[in-house]
Amino acid sequence: MEIEHQLHSTYGNKRPFTVPDNYFSDLSSQIMAKIPVEDPVNTPENTVKTKKSHFALIRRVRPLAIAAAMIGVIVIAFWSFADYTSNQKRAADIPEKGVGESLSKATSSDSFDEAADYMMMDEDDMYAYVADQ
Repeated sequence: MEIEHQLHSTYGNKRPFTVPDNYFSDLSSQIMAKIPVEDPVNTPENTVKTKKSHFALIRRVRPLAIAAAMIGVIVIAFWSFADYTSNQKRAADIPEKGVGESLSKATSSDSFDEAADYMMMDEDDMYAYVADQ
């Protein structure tokens, strides 16, 4: 407050800068008078082609594409890990057979039973199918 009072007492309330008379009312006419008037010549060099840029669309879609790619990578990684762990569990569930036992017979009958369940065939349908061949 003291500084303001000291400045007012030293310099007063007079503003040092002024605007010329009719400056803002004549400004537009003065600017227009300074612009050179030329007839436009249509030549291939100075014609302006307005072309809508496709880059604007790319700029908008780029973050969505990056997010979709990241989600895809995460889904594929999760799917691969789940498949890997299920294969490990299946390998651990198969009992080790001795030298005299055949693993192929046990797995072929298991796969045959699974196929029969999948096709919903009973024994009569299987016998008819085998007899036709």
